Amino acid sequence: MQDGDSKLVITCDACGANDSREIDWLQTNAVLTCTDCGHDIDLGRDPWRGAIQRLWNASHHLGPIRRRLP
Repeated sequence: MQDGDSKLVITCDACGANDSREIDWLQTNAVLTCTDCGHDIDLGRDPWRGAIQRLWNASHHLGPIRRRLP
């Protein structure tokens, strides 16, 4: 995670270019098109799916419930 808490840097598998997007945009879209080579990056597969969900939950305070034990 870079550029603050609201963006995630996605790396293209085809050319290795980095693209930074808002976490809300990544949560609502399934495919990101690389700005350098035009390759479609599937955001629904690992490792992006888990990273996007964890960051979205954290930014919206919807993370897992944690119990405080004495």
